[in-house]
Amino acid sequence: MALLKLVIRGFKRDLVKAGPVTIDALKPVHYEERTVKGDPWEVVALTAEALVEKFDFLDIEAEVLEREADKPGEAEMPDRIYKGEYGGGFRGRGSKHITHRPSRLRRVGVIYVDTLERKAGEGGYYVLSRDDIEWHEVEGEYYVHEGTVEVEAGERIPVYLVLETDYGDRWLRLIPRDAPLRIPRRESG
Repeated sequence: MALLKLVIRGFKRDLVKAGPVTIDALKPVHYEERTVKGDPWEVVALTAEALVEKFDFLDIEAEVLEREADKPGEAEMPDRIYKGEYGGGFRGRGSKHITHRPSRLRRVGVIYVDTLERKAGEGGYYVLSRDDIEWHEVEGEYYVHEGTVEVEAGERIPVYLVLETDYGDRWLRLIPRDAPLRIPRRESG
């Protein structure tokens, strides 16, 4: 039997608004750490089964702290096991995958067509810096994983969203891949 540290996070679905952007996000409602002995795969599976219906999304991570060297198979056991489990709040919804696991959302950036027009370079490439992105802070603690993203229509046309999270930036294209951007090239000189 291995000694494990379990980290259990439970989330409820919520909407977060940052500037013109509304994101279907996860609000943390439960955090728990446990130290237990057992087979990590079995402990994670039983924990998920017992708790999944209480939350819209359940995130469980098991870290192996100690192994029994003489037990067959424990030497090959991974150091960490992760399980994400959907509760009732995700069933029957048309969601899109945003990040590989719940990631804390720090801020949301919007890149507009007019920004790309100013930044068009040679060969159709765009050279952007973080200063070229219109950033909006997120009020409160929210996580992104799966859900929907909407941008309010205005005079400017949004092309990309940048979600700044604990796991890095996630870029989302807002127009279909096969739709040309039709941004005129600047004349040099």
